[in-house]
Order: sequence, then C-alpha cells, then structure tokens
Amino acid sequence: MGPVLPFSLLDESAEPFQSTELVGRIWIASMVCSECPQVNPEQMDTLAKVRGKTKNMVDAFRLVSFSVDSQRDRPDQLATMEKEHGLGKRWIFLTSSDASKTAPDEVLDNIFSFDESHLLAKRAQAPGELPPRLSYMIALIDGNMCVRAYYDLRTLDVLDQLMGGINNLLHADSDSQECVSLPTSAGR
Repeated sequence: MGPVLPFSLLDESAEPFQSTELVGRIWIASMVCSECPQVNPEQMDTLAKVRGKTKNMVDAFRLVSFSVDSQRDRPDQLATMEKEHGLGKRWIFLTSSDASKTAPDEVLDNIFSFDESHLLAKRAQAPGELPPRLSYMIALIDGNMCVRAYYDLRTLDVLDQLMGGINNLLHADSDSQECVSLPTSAGR
C-alpha cells in the first residue's frame, strides 16, 4: 500500500528505538493508551494471541504499539502496562522522546494514511481537532517497511485473517515485493 517513513521514538525502557530495528522483520503496528479503557482490553487480548501464535518466528516478527497519548504514556507507564499484561521482548511499546504528541502521531498518520477508514475519519475532522484514531485497526508491515494490509480487530475471524497475512509475508519472495507509494486522500 505504501512505505513506512523512518522514525525515532522511545521504548518502554526509555531507550531510543529506531525504525531501522524493524527492517527485515514482519510487524504489526497498533495503537495503545494506558488510560483508555476503550482501546486496550480486546485489542491487547487479540494481539497477545498473535504473539503466542508467532512465538516460533523469534526474530522474524514483532508487535509494535504506538502511544496515542504520549503526554501520559511515558516509558514508565508503558513498562507498567507491559508487566501487567505479561508481555515480552517481541512486543515493543513506543512513545515520544519529548512528551509531545507529534512524533507518534506522525508515525501513525503515515502508517494509516493508506487506510480508507482513517481517510474518511480525517475528512470529517474539525479544524484544530486531534487526528482521528481508529484504535480497532492494525496494520501489517513487511520487512521492507511497506504497509501490506489493514485489519479490523472487531472482525470475528481477524486472528485467522491476520495469521494468513503474516504467513503469506513470511513465505513471500521479498525481492518481488516492491513498496510503491500510493496517492493519499488528495488522490482518492
């Protein structure tokens, strides 16, 4: 669908995290908010199941959750969330390094800029309003940093669909998967 642009954020250990650490890996981009009960329970449960189903993929796969409220979701807050849910090394929680919302929002805007649901919500956004975040949507990204698919976590068979997408990428010839940038909302 299009490329994920380079980014640099902080992980849950307050360590710098570069997007280059994801090159060569299949990963899922999701949103997280430590104080948003409507975002976390079902999403975290589904993603934890994905983590369990991908445990044999070791270095080939990651889950990456970007904070939608980086002013509240500081690294210590995300580390507490990680411990509460018993999450491990293959699930990375990212926030901004400067306590502003801009960095994670820019990354999320880029990742979801090819998703029609997000484009429709953005068109309805009032001036000065924060960018819309459809927290039930996740993105599957290949090792070349290309967005390959979006999944709605509210779909009944989302786990099967997602695992099918991951397996397709895992067994695909990466040289034949060129990442082409598509027009954004102006072109649709």
